[in-house]
Amino acid sequence: MINELNIKYFLCLAETLNFTEVGKQMYISQQAVSKHIAGLEEDLGVQLLIRSRNSVELTEGGLRYYNFFRSVSDQYKSLRAEIQEREGGQVKTIRIGYQNWIDFGPAPGTAMAVLREKFPDMYLLGERHEPNKLLDLLDRGELDMILIHKRFI
Repeated sequence: MINELNIKYFLCLAETLNFTEVGKQMYISQQAVSKHIAGLEEDLGVQLLIRSRNSVELTEGGLRYYNFFRSVSDQYKSLRAEIQEREGGQVKTIRIGYQNWIDFGPAPGTAMAVLREKFPDMYLLGERHEPNKLLDLLDRGELDMILIHKRFI
């Protein structure tokens, strides 16, 4: 099954062509990026990248998938903003940021199901970032809530 996180890593990799840079931007290891990309390639059944010791380049299929995923991502953001504006804010979005390494297990899915049942007009949007970026996004009003491990504070 295609994983949204794998697509985010692929989009970043297609733009940087550098596994290490993707790891830095997404706050995960280079090896984890590689595993996510391999998983996406397996799910899609196509090689997305040509990897050599010193370079990374998109295959023809990789370029087509990049254009498709980028377009869908842009369309989703645009549609979501349009609908929220048209509905007069009836859809309430709560933006929650959390540290990239925190694993909540099944708790977020369970919490979202309960919230959807009680508040059908509510939408939770989660984002993973490193602690300093979370604090910055919260300060700028781009996140409504952040979850940070107490050792950082």
